[in-house]
Amino acid sequence: VTRDINMSGLPENDILILLRDKKAETVSWSIPGVYTKKSEIEISKGEVLVQKGKVFYVNGNESVAIECHTVILWEKVAHVAPISSLQYKLLKAIPTAKARFSVFITDDWMDWGADVKNGDEVYIRVTKTKDGEECCSTAVVRCVGAMTEDQSETLFGVEIIDSRHHGYGTSDGTFNKVRYFSCPDNNGLFLSLASVAKKPDWLKLEYRPKGGIPVTEGMKMDHNITPTPAKRSGKEPSQASVSTNMEANTRANVMTNRYPHGTRVIVRTRDGRKVNGTIKWAGELPLEGEDPKKKIPVYGVETDV
Repeated sequence: VTRDINMSGLPENDILILLRDKKAETVSWSIPGVYTKKSEIEISKGEVLVQKGKVFYVNGNESVAIECHTVILWEKVAHVAPISSLQYKLLKAIPTAKARFSVFITDDWMDWGADVKNGDEVYIRVTKTKDGEECCSTAVVRCVGAMTEDQSETLFGVEIIDSRHHGYGTSDGTFNKVRYFSCPDNNGLFLSLASVAKKPDWLKLEYRPKGGIPVTEGMKMDHNITPTPAKRSGKEPSQASVSTNMEANTRANVMTNRYPHGTRVIVRTRDGRKVNGTIKWAGELPLEGEDPKKKIPVYGVETDV
């Protein structure tokens, strides 16, 4: 039994995700368009900003509004990134800003999540009922879509297929008294993208097959190949420089995977105009006037005008 999922309820205008912790002045009003109160709050990276008119709402919550000119300043220093309506629905279902940020910056998690369909086998995060410890299991996707009352959040309905974890679920395919699929009691789960992954490493958990070694990212088993030590010459780089270079290369690869060279994009200019352009470069650069060792991800875009 599979229920059709309503994919409506998408927000309008710009949607951004915050890439840095920020302090901001919020505004509120008793009469539309007339500000009556301002207060300062701290907003964590991973929070989503949805534009409606002259303000951005934090996570779509109309009680927390930030004036557009503040967010435009954040855009100029790459402290926010644009997301699509589909990505917004995937992120909004994730309960914490920390988890949203982790999903957004990890490999191609967002792109993969947008392509998941019924019948796909995935890794999931489950909680052992007795001691509350989290572990990684395998499941098959039974439904994907907006299942919350306001239709604004994308969830994944899955059925646990690893027999060692049968009974670790919370459902028989029913969510909020609505049946979306059928499975044995406590074998079904309805999860956000933060608990559904292509690789166990994305969940920061290892998965150990029955009688086997843990599955980890990038593992390739070929018992016919004998490892050969790499040849070295010259001065050995320090461990700190090796670690820093690896992290920088990884971040650059994540950026290129998300938006490859040649991708057509819409960017906002310094004077607030939106123009079309093409990505020509991805990497990291220091902010003007700040410590040159502290770099932020930057795309080089050639505009059409």
